Amino acid sequence: MSLRAIFLIAVALVAPGAPEAARAAWSVVVATESYFVEFDPDLVRRQGPYTMAWTRMTFTVPQPGSSESGGRRYQSQLQLHAIDCEGTASTVVGLVLYTGALGRGDIVERTTRPRTEWTPKPAPSGSLGERTVRLACAAVVAREPR
Repeated sequence: MSLRAIFLIAVALVAPGAPEAARAAWSVVVATESYFVEFDPDLVRRQGPYTMAWTRMTFTVPQPGSSESGGRRYQSQLQLHAIDCEGTASTVVGLVLYTGALGRGDIVERTTRPRTEWTPKPAPSGSLGERTVRLACAAVVAREPR
C-alpha cells in the first residue's frame, strides 16, 4: 500500500465530519493502492424488506466526473445499498460524490434510484458487494433482541 493510501486511512480514522454518514465511526474493510472502502455498522437500518447500509470510498487520486456533473472531479463517494439479507443480494440505490476525501467537500453529484427500480442481485463471491451484505446483515442481527 502506498504512503498516500496509508495517510488517507489514518485521516479517515481520526478526522471529524459534517453530515451523519461522513462523521460516523467508519472502519476500513478494503484497501488497495487506488482506493479504500469503509463501513460503519451503526449506520445500518431496516427499511421495509430491506437492510440499508452505507459504504464510503475514498480514492487516492481525484477521479474525473461525469457529463452530468460538468466533468467536476471527485475524490470520495458514499453509496447507499438496499440489501436482501435472506437472498444475500444487494443493489446501490443512492450515490453522492464529493470533491474531497472521506465524504467531505462540495457535492459533485447526487443520484438516487426510485424504489420501484430496487432490484437486489446476488453478490459475487469475494466481491465488495458480498462483504457489504455480510457486514450489514450481521449488524442487523446483532441489534435484534434475543
